[in-house]
Formats: sequence, C-alpha cells, structure tokens
Amino acid sequence: MATIRTLTVPTCLSDAALLEAARHLVGCSTTSAYTLRCTATPATRALNPTDPEAAPITITCTTLQGTTPVPDQPITVTIARENGTHTVTLTTNAEGVATLPLWTAHAQTMTVQATWRAPDGLHHASATATWTASQPTTGGGSTPGGGSRAGGSGSSGLTPPTLPTPLARISGETIFESFRFTLTCTGPQGQAAVPFLLDTGAFEMLLTQAVADQLGLPDLGTIEIQGVTGSASAYQSRVTVQLGTTTWTDVACIVDPSFSTNLFGFRFWQTRALEFLLQPQAQVLWVFPEG
Repeated sequence: MATIRTLTVPTCLSDAALLEAARHLVGCSTTSAYTLRCTATPATRALNPTDPEAAPITITCTTLQGTTPVPDQPITVTIARENGTHTVTLTTNAEGVATLPLWTAHAQTMTVQATWRAPDGLHHASATATWTASQPTTGGGSTPGGGSRAGGSGSSGLTPPTLPTPLARISGETIFESFRFTLTCTGPQGQAAVPFLLDTGAFEMLLTQAVADQLGLPDLGTIEIQGVTGSASAYQSRVTVQLGTTTWTDVACIVDPSFSTNLFGFRFWQTRALEFLLQPQAQVLWVFPEG
C-alpha cells in the first residue's frame, strides 16, 4: 500500500523554496547543507586594562552552502558577558565572512551565539564560540595626572592642559562603539550596581524604571523629554552616586519608563566642575577635578 505524505508550507515561499520543500518531502533533496561557522580569535587572552594599544578579540562568522561561501547574508550575533547580553546584526561580505571586534578589561568568559536563516527560507543555522579574558597583568601603563596630556602643542600654539591627580579610575567595556561602565547608586530603599552608557549627548542622567523601583527613587514631578526619536513622558528624581572613593548625593536624574538603558549624561560633569579622560581601547574612564 502506498504511503501518502502531506506537507504544510508558508504561502510566502518562493518557487525555488517550494521545489526544495517538495524534494525534502520525497527524500531526494539535492541542495548542499547550509552551515554557519563562528570562531573567536584568539580564544584566550591576558588583558592589561591600562594598555591603550590592547588588541581586541575578533569574532568571525562564515556562511556556507556546502563549501561555497554565501555572500550578503544577515547574521544575528548575541554576546553574553558578565554585565548582560547584547545583540547586533552583521552582514557577510563577498567571501561570506563577517567580523566583529570585542574588548574587555575584566577577567571573564564570554559566549557568542550566531544564528542565520539561509536564503531558501527553510534552513536555519547556528554556531557558538567562547573566549576567555584572563586576569589582567600588572604594569603596562601609567596613571594619567601630574603631567601634560599626550601629544604636543602643534602648529596652533596651544599648550595642552596639565592633568591633576585623578579622583577616580572607572573600568568599563567598549561595546558596539559605546563605553559602558557600572557605578554604585543609592536610594531610599538601598543600593545597587547600576550599568551605565556614557552619553555626553544626553544632558541629564537618565535611569530606567527598573532601577528607580529597585532603589525606591521618588517621583519629583513629571517632565517631557525630547530625543532624536521623539518625545516621551518621564519624571524627575534624585539619586546618590559613587565614583571611586567619592560619593555624590542629591544627583539630579530623570526616570524614563520607556528606556531600557541607563545613560550617564553631561550635566553631572558640568555642574560638579569635573573633567574626564576616556581611553576607549584600554576601557578606562578617568575622572579629575577641573583645574
């Protein structure tokens, strides 16, 4: 007796995809398998957080059909690290390769999960890579301060300012062309380690509703905030922030229920006469008194 097989497929598939589905149904697929490769180079590295020339780890994703590269493919890459997960979309080049540089100044192991939906609409491929940053070595850099900034005065005749002794050295991470760091913040209900994104384009310090609820921050009045994506309703509040050994109380902030990222804005530095020096590759933020 003959066996009748049925197959349900989405109506949005192309003719080529429907033909491939039919071939799978009768067990005579002639399409080579789609594969996705994901590697971290090098897989381990000892990092020196004070070395501004520290090289990144390179994540490499390759899309293949059999052994043939598949170009111009979108790949979703999720990086799981100690301060959370971050997702980015990469596009492979003409050789079917996409790369992503990653930095860290902390000893940790990161997992990179890459996923790809093949052009036929039927195949999904995934690959995982891990890499480990070992305990940073000592030495390899100096503390800014007590001297001039790097670089000469140049043809302008301006003299670089002298940096005073730093108030704080804040280690962070360069993630997708942004600098992220964690500070201890305190409110009426206690304190928490709060992850921030340094954003000098934002005037106020902006906190998420989750952080405000955790710290028990008071609602001191509704405010309408305007950003590049439009306006949103939020409220004003106050929080205590610790930078190094210095604690700043009664720091003005805005709590925006629509945001998922805490932003460290420009006003904090301006109103407290503070300067900062960011070393993106060394992944260090130095804080100085204005002078």
